[in-house]
Amino acid sequence: MPVRGLHTELSVGGEQIASGVSDRAIIVPAFGESEFDMTITANLALALLKLTDKANQHADSIDYDLTGAASIDLPFLRNLPFHQSGSFKLRAASNRLKLLNFNAH
Repeated sequence: MPVRGLHTELSVGGEQIASGVSDRAIIVPAFGESEFDMTITANLALALLKLTDKANQHADSIDYDLTGAASIDLPFLRNLPFHQSGSFKLRAASNRLKLLNFNAH
């Protein structure tokens, strides 16, 4: 499948914290996969604020939504949208943050 580009947005806890775009053409083989580079803009301060807020509420997890679309270079299919949502465990994220904080000293 010829892909002309890709764009995506990531929301965590109901707020958009990152977006990305790739304007590089790639070919995805049938039943296969391809690697690509993507420029991502993220608001790390907002992400940490959301994680801290949920942790202070003693929540076990935080919801996320990943949406976007691939621009397809075919006459009958121009845009292939995608959406994935779910949640990730805060305990694992909290342990990673503690480890990062420990290594920073």
